Amino acid sequence: MGEEYLVHKRARDKDVYITWPSHLVPQHNFGAGNVMLGYVWPDNRTAFPDFFRSSTKAWWKEEIWLLYAAGLYFDGLWIKLVWEFK
Repeated sequence: MGEEYLVHKRARDKDVYITWPSHLVPQHNFGAGNVMLGYVWPDNRTAFPDFFRSSTKAWWKEEIWLLYAAGLYFDGLWIKLVWEFK
C-alpha cells in the first residue's frame, strides 16, 4: 500500500495513522494491516493521521520541515480541502 511514497512510509514507520482496534481489523483491508482506510477520492483509499497523538504532531512538523529543507520555501501554510455540496 503505497510504500514507494516516502511520506506514507515514514508515517507507517512512526505509527501515526488512525488504526482499528486489534479485534476489529477488517478481513479485507487492502494490505494496510490495522491502519483504518477511508475513501477520499473516487478510486483511492486514504490513511488518515491521528492528530490526537503527540507523536503524529511531531511527525507532521518533521514532514513540513522536510519540504522546506528540500527547497519548497514558504512563510505560511493553508491546508484546505474544498468540497462542493449540492
